[in-house]
Amino acid sequence: EDGKVWELARYVEEHPANALLRKVCPSPKGDRLAVTVVAGDHDELRLLETTNMRAVDSPKLPVGSGDIAACPHIFSPDGKRLLAGWSTPQSPSNIFSIDIRSGEAARLRDQKRSGLTGLPAIETHVVETRAFDGGRIPMLVYRPSNVRGKLPVIVSYHGGPIGVSKARWSPQIRFFTSLGYAYVEPNVRGSIGFGRAFEEGDNGHKRLAAFKVI
Repeated sequence: EDGKVWELARYVEEHPANALLRKVCPSPKGDRLAVTVVAGDHDELRLLETTNMRAVDSPKLPVGSGDIAACPHIFSPDGKRLLAGWSTPQSPSNIFSIDIRSGEAARLRDQKRSGLTGLPAIETHVVETRAFDGGRIPMLVYRPSNVRGKLPVIVSYHGGPIGVSKARWSPQIRFFTSLGYAYVEPNVRGSIGFGRAFEEGDNGHKRLAAFKVI
């Protein structure tokens, strides 16, 4: 009306506060919004009530990465369930059906992957290190859980200029960890999901500083 924009409701992500909202999809009745949140080194899902943008119970998914299905097919016709694809460092991507009320997630298939049964289990840790200028650099560290002590290390940078490494299933990581390597993915400045200042921290003449962080 007269060029004005009216704000009916607002949602502010607080945990984590610097997360990036990637995809939003309404339910068939319009009473819920499903939201994918890029929370730095992993993804999260949110269910919001459209009347007040209040977050209801978040879907109970393991720590990993994924996304809600494409709109409008994410929700069942009655709006009681939604679909999401999800993977973890231990498990390749699966399709989960999520109950809107309880947040409980159930796999839609339990496919046997006999080629993966012999892989050693891995541990996934999120650690921080200090850059040359005192800034913090979050890193994902994957290592075989059956090996202790010092390990040979592979450091892998994600592409850019923006991007992010998230906890997920990766055949490459599982291959090298099965050989006894530790695999490290630093989320250097310029990575998304850690706030706008961090994302813009390698812009312009600061670009090469991203390679000096460790």
